[in-house]
Amino acid sequence: MGGPKGEITPNAGPCVGCGADLFITADFIYWNVREDRLGYVLSSGTDATNPALGKISQLDFKMKPGFKVGAGMLFDHDGWDVFAEYTWIRARDITGSATPAAGTAMLDSSLWAVSSDAIGGITSASANWSLHYFNVIDLELGRNFYVSRYLKLRPHFGLKGTWQKQFYNTTLNGVVSSAPTGATVGDSYTATMNHDQFYWGVGIRAGLDAAFHFSRSFSLFGEFAAAGLYGQFENSRLSRFFDNTAGAYLAAGPSPFNTSNNFHTIKPVLEWQLGLRWEMYTCDKDFHFGFEAAWEEQYWLGQNQLITYGTETRLGDLNFQGLTLKFRFDF
Repeated sequence: MGGPKGEITPNAGPCVGCGADLFITADFIYWNVREDRLGYVLSSGTDATNPALGKISQLDFKMKPGFKVGAGMLFDHDGWDVFAEYTWIRARDITGSATPAAGTAMLDSSLWAVSSDAIGGITSASANWSLHYFNVIDLELGRNFYVSRYLKLRPHFGLKGTWQKQFYNTTLNGVVSSAPTGATVGDSYTATMNHDQFYWGVGIRAGLDAAFHFSRSFSLFGEFAAAGLYGQFENSRLSRFFDNTAGAYLAAGPSPFNTSNNFHTIKPVLEWQLGLRWEMYTCDKDFHFGFEAAWEEQYWLGQNQLITYGTETRLGDLNFQGLTLKFRFDF
């Protein structure tokens, strides 16, 4: 388990016997993909004596599959290695629907309406969010070394880049209840909001990996990394009000609302995972294999920059958590 005698922090490899000290990795990920502050409609009881309990309706976020692939090389110079990894996942058609609270005929208000007093009574609502694509490239330089017979550390630093796209759509159905909408009171209406967001970012990333060995083959490991990404958000939103009775979009009241918001900023990213690792050498240490099972979480702060009426953004976070299974081969 130890390194050459006399080294303060001996190289922990993995280092094969007669190979090129190249390695490849492949991960299967199964993560819950979630973005904060996407509630779309509010309901509550109206009885002053005993109002029914309402709620803010949220989307039904689900587990989604994805993958990572990576490649790296271990250098002769003091045991440093370079590693590049690509991550891909997407979560499409995350939906939600809402109806009035028990004992009431209408939902109270839309959280994405252009004007809360211009739509009228809401009889039903639905929303759809998609992380259309999520792509990340990590490039890191690190060194894996022993600090004791059974404990290994690998500090690393490098770059992180991403490009991602998301859509968010809401639909309200109801009955016009006030003249300022430009429609006839009592008409059936459908109000829609369509929002898309593209984001790219690149920045510095650094972290620390640790592994505690129970034996030569089995270890408990933990990994943490943080990054600050400079990038650009490109947002657009279109909201329209359709009078179903008249068969036309309205130009008055809450419709239309069509705008964009493009800006540069710095956003932080936090990543951590905890898991078990099994590894072994074969063919007189000419090859090395490793398998890992871990619970991984990622926290992308401030990724919800969707435009809302009256304030610039929603300021919610994008986060992932779930199972990560990794295979590594050194040759």
